[in-house]
Amino acid sequence: MNDGRIFITEIIGKMAVRDGQLLGRIDDAVIDTSTGIVKYLVLETAQASEITDDTGRAVIPLDSMRMDQGYVIVSRLAI
Repeated sequence: MNDGRIFITEIIGKMAVRDGQLLGRIDDAVIDTSTGIVKYLVLETAQASEITDDTGRAVIPLDSMRMDQGYVIVSRLAI
């Protein structure tokens, strides 16, 4: 039964898309150590340079993504 939960291992390696544009592959997650809650997903080599930090990675706030047909669909980004 799907109760809305998903394991991080099911997301790592998936491609992230925003407005039909391929952003990159999900590589990691950022956890808030005070709460233990996953706050962001990290894109390894993001395709759009305007969304990357100095390491070439971009972060997606967890509350701005959803899964659809094997892709991570992104509504907003954070750097």
